Amino acid sequence: MLLLDEPLSALDRGLREEARADLVALLRWLGTTAIRVTHDQDEALATADRIGVLNGGRLEQVGPPAELYERPATRFVASFLGAANLLDAEVRESGPHRRVLALRGGAEVAAPGSSLPVGAAVTLGVRPERVRVGDGQPGEGALWGTVKSSLYRGTVLDVALRLRDGTALRASQALGEELGPLPAVGERVCVGWRNEAGIVLEG
Repeated sequence: MLLLDEPLSALDRGLREEARADLVALLRWLGTTAIRVTHDQDEALATADRIGVLNGGRLEQVGPPAELYERPATRFVASFLGAANLLDAEVRESGPHRRVLALRGGAEVAAPGSSLPVGAAVTLGVRPERVRVGDGQPGEGALWGTVKSSLYRGTVLDVALRLRDGTALRASQALGEELGPLPAVGERVCVGWRNEAGIVLEG
């Protein structure tokens, strides 16, 4: 077993990505198990077979990268492993296939179903890349927000919004071949996401 403690931290971005790919290929070719310590979440997601997230010396969750990213077990894992919008909510309706959550400002959104009882306090997590600006209509699970900033990064558009109740929300959209009008600061827009994109966390 090989222990690697931040082996690529001193390299610039291009060289780091190249060395990372070489390291992964070498370890697989050798069939060697390696434990790598890193604070770079993207690096962990891109190279690990299993990830363990530590918080104050305690393992919060262990599992494959996709499992930790898509279904984090705690608020800490959701916010630490990639960006996440974390919204305070309460279970309004609960069933095996569908759940309705009431957000702090009173808006209702659907989320994947589970056994949490009606009235339970939960956190609804939504990854910024799953939030769509201009999606849906009010009354169909979509929310109104005001654009606070709009950052064009070539292939991605990052939008920071403020919901009517004051909650901050981030959206990160991949830009296709046809670039439409960018959301303007101060513009009131409708935002939404697919029901299955919601991550429901207890408490």
